[in-house]
Amino acid sequence: MKTKMGRPTLPKGEAKGAQFGVRYNPAAVEKIQRVIEKSGTKKTMAEWIRDETITNAEQWERPHLASDVFWGELPFSREEMDRKTIKFKTLIKWPEHEKPSITSGTGTMYIRERPDGFHVRIISLISPKQEKVIDLSKKQASLIRREPAGSDCEFSLESARP
Repeated sequence: MKTKMGRPTLPKGEAKGAQFGVRYNPAAVEKIQRVIEKSGTKKTMAEWIRDETITNAEQWERPHLASDVFWGELPFSREEMDRKTIKFKTLIKWPEHEKPSITSGTGTMYIRERPDGFHVRIISLISPKQEKVIDLSKKQASLIRREPAGSDCEFSLESARP
């Protein structure tokens, strides 16, 4: 029996069809390697870049809900906050309601970055197929607190205003 050379065939939907060539200067490669090491993941550089690119693209596609979307300094470092759990109770202006309403729950924080600073977005699952997307205002972002070790969530936010 003749064996076929190369990688085994992947199940349908798992194969990656598109490939992009990206070049980095040595300083950028070192920076990426440092971040991967700090994150504690066991991902290869290609896996990490792919995952981060997809996550970033998904975050930019979601619409923001708050009228006062904040871009600026964070109360903690990006590495400390990004993809960490947060419990929240805050006033949110939802598009389907005339007035803001108190919204509470738990979710995951995603930190986006651009030249004028950082932005905090919370994604909270309402059901397996529905999520709440909350873009924080400057005031809300400044009220994020770290929870003690052993708490249900790593951070909390409690505020009366958006």
